[in-house]
Amino acid sequence: MPKEVPASPTLVARGAAFSLDVWQNAVVLVDKPQGWTSFDVCHKLRNALTARNADGTKARLKVGHAGTLDPLATGLLIICVGKATKQIDAYVAADKEYTGTLRLGQATATYDAEVEPCEELPWEHLTDEDLERARERFLGAIQQRPPMFSAVKVDGERLYFKARRGEVMEVKTREVTIAALELSREAGSRDVDFRVACSKGTYVRSLVNDLGRTAGTAAYMLALRRERIGQHSVAAAWPLSELVAAAEAARDAEAQRQGLHAAPPPPGRLVLEKAELVPRGSGACKADWNRAKVLVDKLPGERAADVCARLRTITRGKVWFANQLPDASSGLLLLCFGRAEGQRDINAMSDSTISGVLRLGGGAGEAASSAEQPCDVRDDALEAARQKLLGTIQQRVAERQGGGEAGEPRKQTVRIRRLDLSREGRSSDIAFNIMCSKGTDVDMVLHDLAKAAGCTGHVAMWRRERLGAYSVTDAWPTEEL
Repeated sequence: MPKEVPASPTLVARGAAFSLDVWQNAVVLVDKPQGWTSFDVCHKLRNALTARNADGTKARLKVGHAGTLDPLATGLLIICVGKATKQIDAYVAADKEYTGTLRLGQATATYDAEVEPCEELPWEHLTDEDLERARERFLGAIQQRPPMFSAVKVDGERLYFKARRGEVMEVKTREVTIAALELSREAGSRDVDFRVACSKGTYVRSLVNDLGRTAGTAAYMLALRRERIGQHSVAAAWPLSELVAAAEAARDAEAQRQGLHAAPPPPGRLVLEKAELVPRGSGACKADWNRAKVLVDKLPGERAADVCARLRTITRGKVWFANQLPDASSGLLLLCFGRAEGQRDINAMSDSTISGVLRLGGGAGEAASSAEQPCDVRDDALEAARQKLLGTIQQRVAERQGGGEAGEPRKQTVRIRRLDLSREGRSSDIAFNIMCSKGTDVDMVLHDLAKAAGCTGHVAMWRRERLGAYSVTDAWPTEEL
């Protein structure tokens, strides 16, 4: 008998209602958040779609992605589910388009911002014409050498394992095609924005490194976003949090239909079809606390764990916070209840906007100096220090051991997207507003700012104003909630 032709998979469009049956042979476009591995996204969706059979066993689906994105990268990830996983190779073979930013004058071992720069070269002499001549050499079919920190296998082992052991070896080049490469930068800037359309197997990190060498300096990749795979655009992709919430709702609806869950809530109770916010002043007593999220305006001196404990007692359910706040700080705290816990790590990946006061002179444990006390630090020194901290930086943080004691410091990569300073005259107190990535130690950033300006300093107070799309102006005061 002739071989059966497999049915084309269903493309699950963003915002479309769907049932679990669709996922037996489905493709979905996801906008991967920064900090997530491609496997993390697949694992999250697999768990959201995993239903229970009548006998209590789990009905798991195959989930795979069609082309890896590094953790620091964002953008389009094509996820294949069920029978559609057999077509992954077809998506992997498609041409891709990326946008991003590279930095001239520095190189890293990974060719991106995962590690701190290990080489510095002059870049100020480069003109736009120099960059244009270098760009033209990378159009069309080229020979490219993958980076040592990559998943390419040599002698049956991933290259990044060899690189971590300090092994150095000659990696074979391979042919890739660069269909388009556009560069743009502000006058005199070392950071260059780019757009590249390329074939399967292209390492954009290697392209950036090679471009810098050809131009007569070094370069590494600061940021990367995948805009397109074949005919599929990131504009049509699901935000991960929306997709997970919709998948969980479909899974629970199917379980309800089969009678595997308890009876529906009584009439008049607010049922959230997906994990979503309980708006301030909306009658929280009627909320379905098994899948709710709440914004809270934490008070200075209040512990985030204590806020959760009080609400846990009232709602008699599970409560987690998506973003930690130091006890002395105030501002936006996002709480996830019940099944909304599945979105806690998604929201925690979002950028934060924080305002506060940096006090120059003396350490945090010393007597506070008056805001009117003159300070020797000049405004131009502060501006020079501020410029150094913008963009992707390496930050030292102390690991916590048992009992809360600080252990050996480690380095992590964070991104400072904005840092605004304002000061009255020569005051010791400097108001700041910073927008930064997940995991940024704001106290350390401001300490490093003061140190780079030739002074000591500490953060006298700070307040989280935003977390991703959420604002503290929409948050519940803890006593009102």
